[in-house]
Amino acid sequence: MKMRPVAILAVLFLFAGSIAFAAQEAKDEGKAKPGKKEEIVLKDGLTAMVWVLETDINSVTVKGDKVQAKLSGDELDPHSFYDIRRRHMEDTARNHFALAVYCFGHGMFNRAKYQRDIAIAMDADLVESLKKEMPDLQEKIAEYFLKRANRLYRDGKFDEAREVAELVATRMM
Repeated sequence: MKMRPVAILAVLFLFAGSIAFAAQEAKDEGKAKPGKKEEIVLKDGLTAMVWVLETDINSVTVKGDKVQAKLSGDELDPHSFYDIRRRHMEDTARNHFALAVYCFGHGMFNRAKYQRDIAIAMDADLVESLKKEMPDLQEKIAEYFLKRANRLYRDGKFDEAREVAELVATRMM
């Protein structure tokens, strides 16, 4: 079941609890919280301070003072998701490459290039081994530029929208 932004907001508001309650809760459980709290930013700009428990390519599991939730990368601001993934992922070439693909798909081209360069420096044969994944990457690139063309069209920038759409059409054929 996918959580709607309103439900996520309700969960995040529940995260706000007193420091004394959090300390007592940790003491009662007999274990400390993992690391220190970090700020997450939802796509709509709302923020919360949470502990990051786990990350994977598509999501992050966080815990507030009273609630734990698994949020998809699409529910978070792309820059926030990037920062969390970068700090918490295992340092492997494949993870850096996956993060590069995520960045590219969300228009963060400099970060994508940086993560790709790290991945290649860690494993020079990585690009060859991932060739089978390239059609999916091409699809993400096309989707990004078609969305951009659509925004330009809606904003009345018809010539720019046509140029971007033609760029996709000529590269994909």
